[in-house]
Amino acid sequence: MLKAIFSSWMIVLVFLLLGCGVKKKSASSEDLRSQCCQECVEAFSKSPVGIGAEGAQCGSFNSAVEISSACQKYFKDNQLMVSECQ
Repeated sequence: MLKAIFSSWMIVLVFLLLGCGVKKKSASSEDLRSQCCQECVEAFSKSPVGIGAEGAQCGSFNSAVEISSACQKYFKDNQLMVSECQ
């Protein structure tokens, strides 16, 4: 009986640990999205692009302001328009 209780607690502990890890990763992902969107909007504001925010893809237009390499990778993996970041 003691073995069964111990096993049950181990299963609960594993679920709790895995659940916390998912939330932390999701929060980290949201932080990166927020940071990269700020960089995108800033770069777009200094860009000579003659199209609106709806037609400009983050990381794909010329600007006097450079986007960090981490955000360049983010936008390569997650294609967002400037309008989605505003």
